[in-house]
Amino acid sequence: MTKHFSVRTNAHDEGRTINTRATLMITVTMLAITDFGWRLSEYHTRLVTPAGITLLSVVVALGVMVGATFGGSLVFVYGFNVESAADLAVYHTPEIDPLPGQHD
Repeated sequence: MTKHFSVRTNAHDEGRTINTRATLMITVTMLAITDFGWRLSEYHTRLVTPAGITLLSVVVALGVMVGATFGGSLVFVYGFNVESAADLAVYHTPEIDPLPGQHD
């Protein structure tokens, strides 16, 4: 017995993905601001970066990666903010094939 899997792409799933990504990216932004402030306060006091700042920087980088994954799913799975290429003039086939250096 085989099962057929399908991806559910309804407005509810899209909305949840948008909310999740927005919450994640706001949190990452706050952590990045905290990291920046902490780095500025410790800049002239030590020769090397403290372990806490390094750990916070890694957490921010991982958060950005996860947020990019959610953003990619918004574009490639849900087609969020994607314009149809069929409407753009650049994708229409010209009636005359111009040669290099040939102008109208």
